[in-house]
Amino acid sequence: MSQVCLPSEPAIQLADSAPPQPVIPIQPYRFTVAEYQRIYEAGAIAPDVRTELIEGTIVKMSPLGFHHQACINRLNRKFCALIQNRAIISVQNSVVLGDSQPQPDLMILQETENFYEDRSPEVAEVLLLIEVADSTLKSDREVKGPLYARSGIGEFWLVDLEHRKLEVYRDPSPEGYQTKFTLTAADRAACLAFPDESIALSDLLGNPAESSE
Repeated sequence: MSQVCLPSEPAIQLADSAPPQPVIPIQPYRFTVAEYQRIYEAGAIAPDVRTELIEGTIVKMSPLGFHHQACINRLNRKFCALIQNRAIISVQNSVVLGDSQPQPDLMILQETENFYEDRSPEVAEVLLLIEVADSTLKSDREVKGPLYARSGIGEFWLVDLEHRKLEVYRDPSPEGYQTKFTLTAADRAACLAFPDESIALSDLLGNPAESSE
């Protein structure tokens, strides 16, 4: 009878005997504001695609519905009538905040002779920043709001179209806004920069029967 000789040690090492390999996390690339602006200048983003830069990430903005547009138009008309030539009303223009370049629905800015023709407004020059929210309510509240607070924007208004409310945020800090209160359609609202000039929220929010976004 023939004999089968077995090796004293296995010829192949089992895979589970090897030390575990470390998992390398995928790091997303964060754009700077200068890079983001060059992308636009190069035409890499179609001119009809609305985007903004939020903490280094290029975010596609939602299209504006009629109710949203109407609210912005009302804000613009009301503030232009109240403030007249004491400040600049900036509608859906960008502001540079560190590695972000958002496009708020409306800002009230300090006066400059050239209307910020050659630069972005500085944080201290933003007297009031407003976002009008419908489907974007969660991100406006939980992403943009904290960003504005960390950047030092002194007052932020969030118009909640669905629930017909205005959330007012003041006293910015790295941890977020320290003061918040909510107004309804029955109230009037005035910003810190122009405390004697108030807006009836019923006029701002429009008819509740209007088409939603």
